[in-house]
Amino acid sequence: MKFRFLLFILIICVFTIIWIAYLFSVQILDPHNLKDTVNLRLHPSKIIIPAYRGNIYDSKSELLVNSNKYYLLDEAREVTKQQEQITRQTEEEQATKRVELNKHNELQ
Repeated sequence: MKFRFLLFILIICVFTIIWIAYLFSVQILDPHNLKDTVNLRLHPSKIIIPAYRGNIYDSKSELLVNSNKYYLLDEAREVTKQQEQITRQTEEEQATKRVELNKHNELQ
């Protein structure tokens, strides 16, 4: 009985020592190159994938919404304001063209 108990304790101690040695090797020695994986997760690549969703038209085939591919990454505010002004001007021009087309279509 005492022999089995000592054998059991010995096996538990051996497995504990093996487990501690494995944890030490993983944490300190890094045999599986886990540091590269951690660095990749902490600092992912900055690849921007454009999401083009298409245009949305109403029942008269007039454009309601379109996808603009515009990204802002650490850019000066002045440039942003200029881009917004350009976008507004183009939207206003498109709106006036639509109004002119509608008037032209109504006259015919």
